[in-house]
Amino acid sequence: MRSTIRNSYLAYRENINNDDQLIALLSEVKKIASTYEAYVFLQSRQNDHKAAAFVAASAHQLIFQISSVIDNENNSDALNDHYIAPQISASLLYFIAGYTADSSEMISKVSVNNCRNIEVKIIKALQSLLTGQLKYFDANQPDSLLGNEWGEIAASNALWAHIHRGINIL
Repeated sequence: MRSTIRNSYLAYRENINNDDQLIALLSEVKKIASTYEAYVFLQSRQNDHKAAAFVAASAHQLIFQISSVIDNENNSDALNDHYIAPQISASLLYFIAGYTADSSEMISKVSVNNCRNIEVKIIKALQSLLTGQLKYFDANQPDSLLGNEWGEIAASNALWAHIHRGINIL
């Protein structure tokens, strides 16, 4: 498991100035991340659950590094209805694997620029949880589900509020 991601790190270092090679490598690393992440969540009772979480987290960290080189501005949202930034995925998977220092480091790299208020609150809740700084916990409560939204926006806000409550319960 770990040799696959190690080889990907070596390929990243060798091709850091070659965007075409990095784009191809990014595609491969995304497959590794998705495969091991699925294993973690679908086979949670297996003995190598933490090892798979570590490999998936390492792959997401490499995705973040490669994406940062390819797209120097890195303006994408950290979190939205269709996307979770690799830093968030990596931090959660490192946490599952028991690597709390790596988890804390990755969550600190998350930017809340371009995020809606409800998404900012979730990211701040994750940052508090994964860095062990829970002193502002009471100030960061989920938004109310009531509002003027309808359809997809209302469903999205309800989902984010439930996720936020779950993070706070942890």
